[in-house]
Amino acid sequence: MSNHRKQAIEYIRGISMLGVVGIHTGAYSLSNPEVNVHLFALLEICTRFSVPIFFFVSAFGLFYNQDLTRPFDYGRFLLSRSRGVLIPYLIWSVLYMVHYTWASGDANIWSAPLIYEYFLFGLASYQLYFLVILAWFYLLMPLWRPLVRNISRHPFRNLCLLLVLQIVFNYYSCYTLALDSDNYYINIALQYRLSYWVLHYVFIFLSGAVCAVKFEAYEKFLKRRRDWLLYGFAVTLAGMLAHYYILLYQAGYTPEAAVNTVQQLSPLGVLYTAATTLFLYSVFSKAGPKTSSLLGLLGKYSFPIYLVHPFIMYYLSDYLVIHDHSLSVALPILFPLLDYGRKMLTIELKFGGEASAGGHRQHTLFFIIKECLMLMEYTARKRMTDSVADIADECLKYWQTCPETMHTLKSFRKFCGLILLYHAASRRQKPSALHQQTCNLALFTEREQERLKVFIGGIQYELLSGTSRKV
Repeated sequence: MSNHRKQAIEYIRGISMLGVVGIHTGAYSLSNPEVNVHLFALLEICTRFSVPIFFFVSAFGLFYNQDLTRPFDYGRFLLSRSRGVLIPYLIWSVLYMVHYTWASGDANIWSAPLIYEYFLFGLASYQLYFLVILAWFYLLMPLWRPLVRNISRHPFRNLCLLLVLQIVFNYYSCYTLALDSDNYYINIALQYRLSYWVLHYVFIFLSGAVCAVKFEAYEKFLKRRRDWLLYGFAVTLAGMLAHYYILLYQAGYTPEAAVNTVQQLSPLGVLYTAATTLFLYSVFSKAGPKTSSLLGLLGKYSFPIYLVHPFIMYYLSDYLVIHDHSLSVALPILFPLLDYGRKMLTIELKFGGEASAGGHRQHTLFFIIKECLMLMEYTARKRMTDSVADIADECLKYWQTCPETMHTLKSFRKFCGLILLYHAASRRQKPSALHQQTCNLALFTEREQERLKVFIGGIQYELLSGTSRKV
């Protein structure tokens, strides 16, 4: 691969890594009660191409030097790819799970069936699902090779058809598919479908493969249609932003609910990803050597940054606890995480249900709950005499004393209650064993409890509510 092509790929990786950072830090803009919805749009809407574009880059590199007419050594291919994907995935999953057990004292994740779910769906940390999907793409390589060969005969026509099919499938999976099976394992498989179904990203992956195989024609197309690429990028971005603002100002959505609707798997999101991918390659393929070295560095080190950044986030928030600072000092620092969790729960109780089961919002809320519980458990262990419920009560008292948060006390009490309910379920305890005022399903209306049932899942909900029916 020529230097300018390598440079373009590295820059795309770099700017995508910046986009991932933008998505993960977008929550902190919500720490202000009067959230800047325009900044939130910049961090959470404009960056929606970031994760899917990595599949394009991976497929491009994978197929660029492949001769599709020669025999394919599947075993050798899997062996080489396992070193780059499977082994790092297993190592970092174990590291995150060991860290969680050490920090929280909870060893339940190492027992069946949780341990299988953690490894199958990338649940050890919120960013690891990408490696699970990538591993499935590698496992299905014998399927992709003939598909790429056939698509390459009429690439424009076939990719347009595939784009339409992708939009239809994603819309069904994200907006209409319901979890209505009586089988617990089928429900789990559907609930975590966004963490392993390669079909959500098959268009962008095969696009990268076809562009690599037909690279000369691809470059000629980019040169002839530079204006079209710019217009496509601008129009799809404008469409994403317009949809976001319409949901905010006309439909009455909160910023979080709007972002969870206008995401990368939505119809506009798929089109935006495709347009941005072509536009960025067109821009970076003719970039000079003086183009920002930051993008090159981010591209070069994107994989380790991707793997380690949740640890950095955790210890940044845990810093004051480790150094024996009081919660009264630590809570203002942790306010964005707690407030974001509260807002996500409020949205889930208002808009959740089977239609949104397994979606981005529910995944985000679940990991925030686990992160907050981990911090509470670690603080309780450091104090020796306090329980998690005591720490939750202290958080509530702090919330009640702050003028800017007093009006959200009811919703924050529900968030703390859900954390303690999850704590009870994970330890196979009944909620009555914990602080009754905070940890109580009576905090939630009947309608909210039904939506919690969908969010938490059948077995966990039975544990929380104290029922004993076995599946």
